[in-house]
Amino acid sequence: MRKFITYLTFLCFVLIPTSAFAQYHANPTQKGNNYKCYQWNKPRNWGSMKPIDNSKLTVSYDFTYCVEDDSAGTKLKDSYLLQIGDRVNRYFSEYSQRVDSIAFNYLMSLKQEHIDALTPEWTPSRLSRTLYSWIPDEICPLYNDVYTFKDSRELVVSSRFQYVEYRYGEPINSFDWEMLPGKQTILGYECNKAQTIFRGRTWTVWFTFDIPYSSGPWKFGGLPGLILMAEDECGLFKWVAVGIMQKEDDPIFEFVEGYSSDKRIYSWIPNSKVKNCTRREMEGMWKRFWNAPLTIRSLEQQEDTFLDDEDREFTVRVVDPVPDEYYPQLELDL
Repeated sequence: MRKFITYLTFLCFVLIPTSAFAQYHANPTQKGNNYKCYQWNKPRNWGSMKPIDNSKLTVSYDFTYCVEDDSAGTKLKDSYLLQIGDRVNRYFSEYSQRVDSIAFNYLMSLKQEHIDALTPEWTPSRLSRTLYSWIPDEICPLYNDVYTFKDSRELVVSSRFQYVEYRYGEPINSFDWEMLPGKQTILGYECNKAQTIFRGRTWTVWFTFDIPYSSGPWKFGGLPGLILMAEDECGLFKWVAVGIMQKEDDPIFEFVEGYSSDKRIYSWIPNSKVKNCTRREMEGMWKRFWNAPLTIRSLEQQEDTFLDDEDREFTVRVVDPVPDEYYPQLELDL
């Protein structure tokens, strides 16, 4: 019984509509929220996943990024997977996908009367620990998927804010790689060094001829082998491959609208809602997410009312300026 009540309380906090928590003690930035940024978004509906290819090779990368404009400052981490298929590659956060799995599969295991008993009146004070307690303190998983569609030569970037998938497409990038002297061994593979300038940052990567896929983490590619490490010249961002897996029939999924077949859980994990945007608009969303996160919570209604730490009401409006402060911005050239 105690276990069941614990799960109920977790679901009420994570899955109930945003409006139910219009009043709460808030921090103005993600730094003030101790960088528990992932708790600001809602889990994806696994029933909205549609298989679009099968992975021939899956690479696991440790991703480290600075949340201060200093390589010696505060750093956060995530674990990303790169699935490589014949037609499609998918790059995504492994931790975020696990959160989605926990929420969706537990809901699907409940009987209808138990789902009906989940109401916003349940006290939310201890709920975030139930869903996220297994995530280490330095890990901050975010929704930032990159799909590479090889036939159409297109990249599609999908980032989730609250219940909405914001997406933009662009041609697969043509990197101007310069080969550099030096070799390094990563996961037992001899790697060669290369460098490029991409949208305002200089990147150094290590790739191996022994794995003949012209792919890499994030948007990287175009080399005669798989990229196993990438780092910017300032030391703010770094990917390092920590595992390579080959599985047969390992599906590559895309989140689409209206795909879920079980309407019992719609009120708690709605179907994916997709909105198309531009790359510049997407970057503006990430700037909001880091420097004015309450405006992310207020997007649908354009404004919302919150309580500060002294129980004073204040209103947040989406039209208000977003502070022009540093945040982990991969692309400087918009």
